[in-house]
Amino acid sequence: MREEDGTIEGDLRVTEDLELNGTLTKTATVAAGATLYVNGTVGGDVVLERGSSVVVAGTVSGSVINRGGSLRVSGRVAGKIRRISGTTQLEPGAIVNG
Repeated sequence: MREEDGTIEGDLRVTEDLELNGTLTKTATVAAGATLYVNGTVGGDVVLERGSSVVVAGTVSGSVINRGGSLRVSGRVAGKIRRISGTTQLEPGAIVNG
């Protein structure tokens, strides 16, 4: 699994498992077969494609759009969570402001 502790400028397409402990300044799109662990901050949206996984323990400043992945939130989503398909689980203590 790749770990990122610094700042990633711009949008990011996640095609392999990634633990984000730092900051992504814009949107993360997670491809099938990949998992994104958000322990840090995503400055834009997070988009889950069919067959992907996202675990939010940190902060998503935008919204989360689930298009067929597996989403678990124990941290904070400043925007909305939109589930088109897939599974979405909110843990106790999760904060969704949208």
